[in-house]
Amino acid sequence: MKPIKEQTEVRRLGLYIGLFKPKDIVAWVDKLIEEADIPDNALVDISLFGESKGINFIISKFEEVKGVYSKHEPTKVIVQMLYKSLVEDSSNNNAEKISRMMFNLTSIDEVLSEDIKQRLYGIDDEFSLTFRGIYGTVENVIKEMKELLEEIERGLIREG
Repeated sequence: MKPIKEQTEVRRLGLYIGLFKPKDIVAWVDKLIEEADIPDNALVDISLFGESKGINFIISKFEEVKGVYSKHEPTKVIVQMLYKSLVEDSSNNNAEKISRMMFNLTSIDEVLSEDIKQRLYGIDDEFSLTFRGIYGTVENVIKEMKELLEEIERGLIREG
């Protein structure tokens, strides 16, 4: 099992980019608390107040969880989850959501290079232009998204 801090960091990033919803996080935290001998106080706070206080509260509490983790691992896990979601459902609606999540990841992630961040911004722009009929096809943008997610994952595995 991965360290609690690493798991909470994955959930923090995922919540921030829109991959998880507060109610899902609270349910996950409740299970962690049940399994723990002595749960972290920040997790107890999330369990009690997370849904009512919202995303920013949960994110700040996740930052308080004690422990260590590989700084590359949470981003790698998020990228894997986005890739899996895109492979399982390449519909325009899902691909557009994932594109937005990839864009959101650039604003909080500390391990992605500037080059990768610029390419993620470009994917978001391409989607916008494609849906307006100005540039390319949705299929090509989805293909590019998959390739970029694979590249990011490979890079993070080498660095992590």
